[in-house]
Amino acid sequence: MKLVSRFTLIFLVCMGLTFGTAPSAKANGSNWWHSSTQPQRDQYILNQGASAVGSYGGQCKAWIQNVVYAASGNHVWLPLNQASPNNYMWEYDPNNHASGACMYIEYAPVGWIVQMRLSSGTAHTAIVAQKTSTTITFLDSNWGYDGIVRYHTMTYAQFYGMLASTWSFTVYHVQ
Repeated sequence: MKLVSRFTLIFLVCMGLTFGTAPSAKANGSNWWHSSTQPQRDQYILNQGASAVGSYGGQCKAWIQNVVYAASGNHVWLPLNQASPNNYMWEYDPNNHASGACMYIEYAPVGWIVQMRLSSGTAHTAIVAQKTSTTITFLDSNWGYDGIVRYHTMTYAQFYGMLASTWSFTVYHVQ
């Protein structure tokens, strides 16, 4: 019975993240960003982030916010994280430019953003840069606590092992 309750809770949390937001709000005179396809927007974000590899990016969430802002032509600003212990989710976005989804990390599309709560209790934000059948590569800033933008690869088991709990992460696509 406890197993059913846990999965029921996960299902309800996922449904709230996926369907609990309003449809995408588009600015007056919708620009090229909103007329782009989702894979194009994902690639713009990934390209913008990749252009900073090796440089100082500072804190991970602030870096991701700046990457998305620049990639979208200064149109999209991502919301802040919720307070701990829900710091693996973002605050409500009144412009609804970011939609969260619950999924196994193995299914997260390249270019989507992962907000996670690590076993230390701290939050971390990263872009999915590449995946194989056994590994995921993230692009982020401050992974080594030095503010540097870099890629790092881990197995899916390592990813789940570093989290505060199995479902203490949310995958976002930016609209």
